[in-house]
Amino acid sequence: VGPGASGGVRLVAGAEADALARCYAGIARRLRVLRTGILLRPDPDLHPPLLHTELPLRQELPPAPGRGWVVTPDGAPEAVQLARP
Repeated sequence: VGPGASGGVRLVAGAEADALARCYAGIARRLRVLRTGILLRPDPDLHPPLLHTELPLRQELPPAPGRGWVVTPDGAPEAVQLARP
């Protein structure tokens, strides 16, 4: 947690998608409302609603560790591959 560019606080949180889907209280609910996050190896039917989005179906993106989608409220989801040690 640290100061953001606009003077606010930025928070990075990690959670199992299935657990987050069942959580409608407190900070988890507030994070879901922001519609911003990274979905790694998401189930295209279950996980996109967590961030109020739809994911494109891409056969050229087979599931792999570190592969997923960056979701922001002002744009379409973008495919990502995060580095692994």
